[in-house]
Amino acid sequence: MKVKKSLLLCLLPFLLFVSGSVDNSQQAFVIFSQMIKNCDALKSARYTMEKTERLCSGKHVSTKINVKLQNNPTKVYVYSVLPTVGAEVLYVPGTNDNKVLVNPNSFPYINFSLSPDNFLIRNNTHHSIREIGFRYINNVFKSNMVKHQDDFTSHLSMEGDVDWKGHRCYKVVLFNANYGIQNYQVLAGENLVTIARKLDLSEYSILCLNPTVDDYNDVNAGDKIVVPNSYGKNIILYIDKISYLPLMQSISDDKGLFEQYEISNLAINPVFATDEFTPDFKDYNF
Repeated sequence: MKVKKSLLLCLLPFLLFVSGSVDNSQQAFVIFSQMIKNCDALKSARYTMEKTERLCSGKHVSTKINVKLQNNPTKVYVYSVLPTVGAEVLYVPGTNDNKVLVNPNSFPYINFSLSPDNFLIRNNTHHSIREIGFRYINNVFKSNMVKHQDDFTSHLSMEGDVDWKGHRCYKVVLFNANYGIQNYQVLAGENLVTIARKLDLSEYSILCLNPTVDDYNDVNAGDKIVVPNSYGKNIILYIDKISYLPLMQSISDDKGLFEQYEISNLAINPVFATDEFTPDFKDYNF
């Protein structure tokens, strides 16, 4: 089955071009497919990310971080620019008991380590450090392409080109007119994170839709909750014409903007120093 899915993703753009009948949605699909391929091929990256996320209260909060990221094996370093200047996070699975090392650069001015899914470290943010970078949302897109392959292309549209922070980008829109909320019964061993991964949804969205649930683990087998039927209703992507990476992702639901991520100063596949993902690296303050 995995071979068939991979073959489908590789061949569809080619088949659309050779058919000689590439309409707007098909053109968007070709670009979208190349974006997925290039996101999968990314080995490492360094960039600045500005993000805006809607909290369960309805308020939008904005943050700005500098990110160093290595894939396979995963290594992540994050430096906070806003709102807490100088806060640092280091996550390298297989070290530090698989926990995130945090330098809060504020009271109590000591380093501490927490699970990536600890509610304190995830407070007022949509994603855990495991999901930083391009891979997480890329996997959501891939899954939806395969799941809805019969009509996925019809949900895509090209809306011209845009200049984005010095980059010429394709503007691709993924619109789901059937976006809505549905019931879900929790199975044994599940929490909001595992449910979200299974259904290719945002666990933060699920948390907000269920106000009686206090955190991601506050569900039991047999509980009835509600979940969205897709990640978002309207997704806008600015896909760089050279790298085919999404430099801007804006995701809305039935309440408006849910989350937006803006990438700048992107370095693709940089080579990091051997100690660059250790707390003793010369530029860090752990």
